[in-house]
Amino acid sequence: MVTVAVSSVEFKVPIRTGDLLEVVARVVRVGRTSLTVEVEVYKERFGEENGRVLATKGTLTYVAVNERGEPVPVEEHAGAD
Repeated sequence: MVTVAVSSVEFKVPIRTGDLLEVVARVVRVGRTSLTVEVEVYKERFGEENGRVLATKGTLTYVAVNERGEPVPVEEHAGAD
C-alpha cells in the first residue's frame, strides 16, 4: 500500500515530548484498489488531570500496488507486507 492522499489533518492540541500517545485507525471505505482510513491520535500526560485528549485527526487514502507500483485490487494485496 502507498499513501496517495491526505484529505484532512486537524491539529487540535500540541503533542509534547513525554506525552503518551494512542493511535486509533478505522477503515471507513474500501474501493477496488484503495482504502480510506480515519486516524485519531490521543495524548495523555502522566500526572495531569485532563486525562486522554484528542490531539490530531485525519483522513488518509491508500492504494494497493504490486512490485512495479501498479494499482492492484485490494484483495490481492491483503496480508502482504
